Amino acid sequence: MTTNGGNVTINSASNDIAALGTVSLGAGAFTFSTARAAGFDVGAVTANGGIDITNTSGKLTTSGAISSDGDISLRAGAGQLSLGGTVTSNNKGITLRSQDALD
Repeated sequence: MTTNGGNVTINSASNDIAALGTVSLGAGAFTFSTARAAGFDVGAVTANGGIDITNTSGKLTTSGAISSDGDISLRAGAGQLSLGGTVTSNNKGITLRSQDALD
């Protein structure tokens, strides 16, 4: 998913999405929420307006770098948050929430 600085919001409690590939939004912000009990995998994400990714019903795994000039929030509402890549916020606003032990 790529934009020329535009924001993207995919935010619904009824989403059941298994994975997200590469996201590159330039100056845009990225907000994503899914309710995937079997777990949700996130690839590389760059969105300099901020990043907010939540799986309300299961674990959340990253498999690439997550980076932003803005705040970053990664939440696993009913499972483990597992980081498979770097998480970098240039303003140092990072929130990591894991229902189980953070990996």
